[in-house]
Amino acid sequence: MPTRHSTVTLFALCLLGACSSEKPPAAAENLALPPAYGSPAAADDADTEARVAVESLVADWARQDDWLVSPLLAVPGGATRVGALLDLVEGGDIPDIHAQIFKDGAVASAWIPLTTTFSEGALRVGISDFGQTGDAARLRLDVGAVDRLKKIQWTATVPENLSGDGTGGFGQKQGNLSAGLDGLGMVTRASWKARATKCTSTTKSRYRMAIHHTETTSDNPAQRVRAIQAYHMDSRGWCDIGYHFLVATDGQIFEGRPYALVGAHVGSQNSGNIGISHIGCFHSSGCGAMPPAEPPQVMLQATAKLLGTLSKLENIALSAATVKGHKDHPGASTSCPGALLWARIPELIATGKADSLDGKPVAVPEPAKPVEPALGTCSEQACGTCAPSAGCQWCASQGKCNGSAAACAWPGQVLGQNCWPALWPCAVSSCWNPKAELANCGTVALEEDFSSGKFNVHRYWVSLPAGGPITVRLERTAGVWAPALLISDQAGAVIAAGDGVSLHPDVAVLSAIVGKTGTLAQVQVQATKDINAFVYVASWGVLDSGFAAKLPTTATYQLSLAQLCGTATAPPPPATSPQTLYAGLSQQGAEIPRAGLANPTLKTAFSLAAEPYGTTVTYNGQTWVQGKVSEFGGPNDTGVTPTETGAITGENLRGLNNPLNPSAAVLQAKPQSYYYLAMRWSYTPAAKTWWAQARIVAVNPKTGATVVLRPVDWGPNPSTKRTTDLSPQARKDLGLQTDELALIAFAKPGAAVGKVK
Repeated sequence: MPTRHSTVTLFALCLLGACSSEKPPAAAENLALPPAYGSPAAADDADTEARVAVESLVADWARQDDWLVSPLLAVPGGATRVGALLDLVEGGDIPDIHAQIFKDGAVASAWIPLTTTFSEGALRVGISDFGQTGDAARLRLDVGAVDRLKKIQWTATVPENLSGDGTGGFGQKQGNLSAGLDGLGMVTRASWKARATKCTSTTKSRYRMAIHHTETTSDNPAQRVRAIQAYHMDSRGWCDIGYHFLVATDGQIFEGRPYALVGAHVGSQNSGNIGISHIGCFHSSGCGAMPPAEPPQVMLQATAKLLGTLSKLENIALSAATVKGHKDHPGASTSCPGALLWARIPELIATGKADSLDGKPVAVPEPAKPVEPALGTCSEQACGTCAPSAGCQWCASQGKCNGSAAACAWPGQVLGQNCWPALWPCAVSSCWNPKAELANCGTVALEEDFSSGKFNVHRYWVSLPAGGPITVRLERTAGVWAPALLISDQAGAVIAAGDGVSLHPDVAVLSAIVGKTGTLAQVQVQATKDINAFVYVASWGVLDSGFAAKLPTTATYQLSLAQLCGTATAPPPPATSPQTLYAGLSQQGAEIPRAGLANPTLKTAFSLAAEPYGTTVTYNGQTWVQGKVSEFGGPNDTGVTPTETGAITGENLRGLNNPLNPSAAVLQAKPQSYYYLAMRWSYTPAAKTWWAQARIVAVNPKTGATVVLRPVDWGPNPSTKRTTDLSPQARKDLGLQTDELALIAFAKPGAAVGKVK
C-alpha cells in the first residue's frame, strides 16, 4: 500500500532482522550472560545503563511471539529495580513494556510491567520492582507499540536507601544559589519545578569540572530536565538529578543538583567534581533524529561564561587537567560528551579564562582546521595531513602517509577534504582489489562474502563508460549488516559517499538509496566521459566507526553494475529558469497528478478512480498543475515513524533534510537529501524505479522562486486536499507556508536537483 504514515508491520520487522524463533527461557534454564548491553557512546560508568533508539531496537531485539525482547543487561553490582526513560512519538499511556531479572544465568522473576512515575509531554519514566536481587535484566516491548517509541534509556540497580526530605536549605523552593552564581540568569530549581532533593552529602572543596551531554533531543529543555531528574531519582534510585548544571541549546543554564552537594555524574570520580551537562546529542554520527549534532554557539558561550564564573568563585585554574570530558576521567568507559562537543572543550577553557560576570560578550571560536605538518616527512602524520612537497600521499585505507600514490589503496580525497568528515579521524581499514570491466551498455554481477575476516572493506576497480545511466547496486544476501557504498574516481574525487553525494565534474548522480535500513544500497550515475572508478563495499557500522569495526564473517552480498542502453547522451547543463527547465505535464507515459486524471494506484490505495485535486493553469505561456502544499521528512517530522521509508526510493524519511538549517556547503554536497517531494503518482505505465529518476520543477507563482526536486514518496493523503508534500528545505526556498499554492511540472531529464532562483 503506498499510503504514508503506515505502522510498523510484522513483515517490516522480519526484514529488519527482528523475527526469531527463540522461545522465552524457562525459569530453570541457564543462560550465558553477555557483556553489558548498551551503546558505548552512551554508557555511563556510574552504573549499568543501556540506551537504544527505535531503529536499533527493531534490528537488535529478538522477536518472541508478540514481543521484542532486549539483550541481557549485566548488573555485576546487583539489581532489585529496573527503570526506564521513554521518549515517545507523542503522548498517551506508557507502552506495554515489561522487565525481568536473572540470577546466575537463570530467569529469577516473572515479567513485571513498568509502572509510570513521571508523565509529561512525550516523556515517560517507569519502574519495575522485584522482591529479590538479580545480576542481569532485560526488557520486552509489545510489537504493536514500536511505532510509539523514539528511544528507550534504561537501567537496573539497587535503589539508594534515602532518608532526606528536602530540608536543610536544599528544597525546590529555597533560593540556594551561591551568591557568585546568581548573576548568570540561571533557571533555578524553583523555576523549573524541581522535586525536593533527598541528598545529604555536602562538599566544600570543588577543584575540577566534568563536561557531559544528555544524548537526547534538545527541545523543551525544562521538561527534559524534569524527566532526567525523575529518571535519576526513580529509575536509578539516586537522591537527586546527578548534574549540578545543565546547559540548553538556547544558552539557558539550569540549576541541577544543589551546588553544595556532591554530584553523581562520573563513576568513582564525583568528589570535588562539578557536573555540567549539555541538553542534546553531540556525537559525530548517530544523532540524526536528535538535532543539532553540532553544539550551537549560544550554548558554548553560556558554558564558557559558566566555566569562567566557577573558576573565579572556586579559585580553579582552568586547564585540561581541571576541565575534562566525562570520557577523560579514570575508569570511564564512555564517549560522553560526544565527539563534537568534546572537541570544543579546549576552546571553552580558553574562552572561560577571560570571561566572568562582567557582561562582556563571549566569542567561542569555530573548530580549528588541521595544521599542515612540517615538510620533508612522510610518516606518522595526523589524518590527511601529508605535506605535498614531501612527495607522499595520505592513504585513507592504510591510515598513514605513504611514499607514492601507487602505495595507496584509496588516497582519501572525499567531499573536497583529505578525510571524509563523518569518519574523522581516519582509521585503518583493509581492502582487496579485484577488477571489473563494464562494457558500454553492459552488466557486471559479482557475489562475494567477508568470510575470511581479513577485510572490512572490499574495493572494486570498475569502468564507468560515458552514455546512458549506470546503476551500482549492493544487495545484502546474508548476515546482519547495513550495506553502504562509496564511489570515487581513481584520483580520489568522490562520486557518491555513503549518504552524501558530491558534485563530480564528469559524473552526475541521478538517484541514491542509502542502505541504512533494509538490504539494499544503490546509486545511479551518468558519466559524460569514460571514468575509471573505485567502488567500495562496506557496512554503515564500518563507516560510522571510522573503518574500525568489523563485518561479520557470515556477511555475503551481490554487487552489480548495469548501464541502460539507448540514452547515450550526457546530462543537460543546469537550467537557470522555470521556462528552460519546464518539460510539460507528461513524460514517457507518466503524468503529473492533477484533478480528473485516472490513477490506478490511487484507486488501489483509497478506492478513488481519479485524482481529486490539482488545477491546470497557464504560467508564462506554459501549462502547470497548481495546488496546495505542505512539507514532510526530516528529523522533526513526527507524522512518519522513525523507521518509515519513502515508497519510491526506500530512504528513511526522518534521515533526510538533516540538519534542518544546513550550510551552503552541505546543500552543495548533499542536494539529494534536501530537495525532494511526494505526490500521488500513478505507478502505471511508469514504475517506481522510473519515478525515482524523474525530476520535478516547483515554482512559487507569486515570487517566481524555483526548485528542482526528486520523487521519494507517495502522498499526501487525499483527505488533506493538498496536491504535494515538499521537503522542508524546498518549502523554505520557495517561500511557501502550509496550504499555500505551488506550480508543479516535469523538469527536463537529468536536471540537477536544488534551488534554481
